Amino acid sequence: MKRALMLALAFATATCAAQTAHYLDCDRGSDTGNSLTPATAWRTIAQANAYEFKPGDSLLLHRGARCEGMLAPRGSGTAAAPIRIGAYGQGPLPVIVGGAAPAGLLLDNQQYWEIANLEIIGGSPYGVRIGGSVPLLHHFRITNLVVHDVYGEPATKDSGLIVVAPDAKANTRIDDVVIDGVTAYNTTEWAGIIVNGAGFEAGNSSPHGDGITVRNSIVHDVAGDGILLARVAHGLIEHNVAWNTGMQQTETIGTPDGIWEWMCRDCRVAYNEAFFTDSPGVDGGTFDIDFGNEDNIVEHNFGHDSQGYCLSIFGAEGVTGYSLRSTIRNNTCIHNGRSPRLAKRQGAIYLSTWQGGRLNGFTIENNTVLWEPPLDTAAFVSDAEFTGNLPNRVVNNTIIAASGSFISAKPGIQFEHNRYCAPHGMRPADTTGDLCACMRDWLASSGADPCTEPAASAGPWQLVAVLAPDGKDAAASRSMMTVLASMQHQFAGRGLRSAVEFIAPLAPSEIENLRADWHIAPQIAIDAAPSPYHVPELLLVSPSGKIDARWRSHISPAAVWLRLQSHIGVPLGAQPVQACTEAHP
Repeated sequence: MKRALMLALAFATATCAAQTAHYLDCDRGSDTGNSLTPATAWRTIAQANAYEFKPGDSLLLHRGARCEGMLAPRGSGTAAAPIRIGAYGQGPLPVIVGGAAPAGLLLDNQQYWEIANLEIIGGSPYGVRIGGSVPLLHHFRITNLVVHDVYGEPATKDSGLIVVAPDAKANTRIDDVVIDGVTAYNTTEWAGIIVNGAGFEAGNSSPHGDGITVRNSIVHDVAGDGILLARVAHGLIEHNVAWNTGMQQTETIGTPDGIWEWMCRDCRVAYNEAFFTDSPGVDGGTFDIDFGNEDNIVEHNFGHDSQGYCLSIFGAEGVTGYSLRSTIRNNTCIHNGRSPRLAKRQGAIYLSTWQGGRLNGFTIENNTVLWEPPLDTAAFVSDAEFTGNLPNRVVNNTIIAASGSFISAKPGIQFEHNRYCAPHGMRPADTTGDLCACMRDWLASSGADPCTEPAASAGPWQLVAVLAPDGKDAAASRSMMTVLASMQHQFAGRGLRSAVEFIAPLAPSEIENLRADWHIAPQIAIDAAPSPYHVPELLLVSPSGKIDARWRSHISPAAVWLRLQSHIGVPLGAQPVQACTEAHP
């Protein structure tokens, strides 16, 4: 049975004469070959770079082979016939070692390219760099790449592991970009993933790149930002996770956040997780609607254990930097503000304007904040100035503050129907709920009691992803793997075991390729036998084999995390939930 995992060979063998597959095998190929079959594959990147690819062509790299140098193929595809780069054979991803070259993979003033199933090591200042100076660049797909170990001192925020951006000072727009299933880690350059739809120098009234998506991706251990969309219209950041961001020792070119957007119009950030976010200056938060944003929505995200804030809205640098009609809803924030300096300045939810910036119209609703910073400071902080006639509302949120400090804000905000929870007897004028009672209500769906320690179990708990990697359920399956990978990373020290099952049987070769393509860690077991379950879902299985919880599409990372910590304890390095000491009903 043909599967999406074998598409590289499918389009290699089923294309017409004008659409040619070229093979590159850096271990066993020969540059005297014609590249048209695996047996006559090219051997070097230089040979592939010398060829000008035509619409519909493909360049396929042999799995397990290691290629030295920067891959910079020439040519552009069309809307009907993009050019593809992918893998063929069975086994680990093909590896490109960029070394000291400017990038591991470079596309310059080219468009209509689809890139999948590669591992890229090195390059400086880029791992993957797509850009140029022509007026419009269109259609890029970056799928199932592993990009890591890009080192150097950042000179610009358009640097790092995956950078899609115009050349400096170029009047270029970049449209129709999808980055899906990427793992990007280890850089002393700036970003994990950045898509800049137009130049940093252009004003907010200038055209923005249109139709940009980053999803199902993992970013960690980066000097600056985790994931950033800048100057984008109709952008989407969903089902990603970022940790250990903002690791630059000394501030040189700015202050980072985990996952955020800047000068973004009609952008949505949803079902992401960010934690252990830091900054050598200010910021250091998890999710940020930065200045110059319009009609942005940040919802169903999970920000925890950050040095800075969890959620923010900013306005700056005059009228073009106003942020308009922002929505922040249904997010979960736990133990943010772990830096006393940043906690005192920013709180867990932070609104700020500077240099003539303003906010006009926002709704912050149905968010839950557990606020236990290392000093007594407010959970909600606003020094923002406002303009216009749109309402600025904070409504139906729950703020659980161990210190009892809730709000420090300038006038101009409507606070309605919020629940402020603190220990019994603390700041009674501000408190509308008992801390323990609020926490019980909040965690009821997880079956946890935050006032007791997790019980010892007779064996390991297991998190199981039931996947359908092809067809209509492939997207939901891919997002489940992002959650599974995050939880395995965090809770492995607590004894969590993770596994993957498939709704339909896969051949051993398909499983081997899927493990490489989806970057499934070796410690995550793969069961080749067909799953007894028939829809994609994530299962939490107790030591006795009982299903304790199950989640299907659009999984909230917070729900999974809270359920796990209720059974096996808080992840190593995370701030523990303190046991309640006061009496309560």
